[in-house]
Amino acid sequence: DESQYRLEGQPVREQQNDFLQVMYLPEDTLWMGGLKNSGNGNDEMTQEDRDRLQAKNATHFRTLEEWLNSDTLPGPMICPHTFDAGSWARKKENVNRSPFLVCDIDSPFKFQCKTKKAVCICEKCKPTSPEGRRANVAAGLSVTNYLARKVGFSLRAVIHSGNRSVHAWFDMPDSDELSDLRAVA
Repeated sequence: DESQYRLEGQPVREQQNDFLQVMYLPEDTLWMGGLKNSGNGNDEMTQEDRDRLQAKNATHFRTLEEWLNSDTLPGPMICPHTFDAGSWARKKENVNRSPFLVCDIDSPFKFQCKTKKAVCICEKCKPTSPEGRRANVAAGLSVTNYLARKVGFSLRAVIHSGNRSVHAWFDMPDSDELSDLRAVA
């Protein structure tokens, strides 16, 4: 309720454009796409296959200005980092800057799980019922609220994934705060 930007009710493309313009600079190179729209390939690939992969993946790296002028935005994902011009793979050496910490809060009740499995699909870890999903989102919003109000992280955006999680975008905290967060996460 405290946000100066409210996107619900707007057409999806307007929401996307508004989000991008608030979060990034026009010259920032952004990656948008799906899970398989970025990668390095593997050692067994021929050079021809690698060139084809590079050309295909490069279309998912554009400046904000180029994305805003394009007919469509690929999705459903965006990487919070910005990349060097000419990048074609989401890898550390291509990152220009990391302006945001994004907390993907999709299993806030996992600590209550009795299975102790690394990958678990029980209702606590991966809720499937509408009630479980709503509880998961509410808990994720509570974690977001705690990080913003109690820890003091600067909250920039909260995005509901449309399923069971929220993605909280914060300005990147300093390295000490980030280390503290990793210790408890």
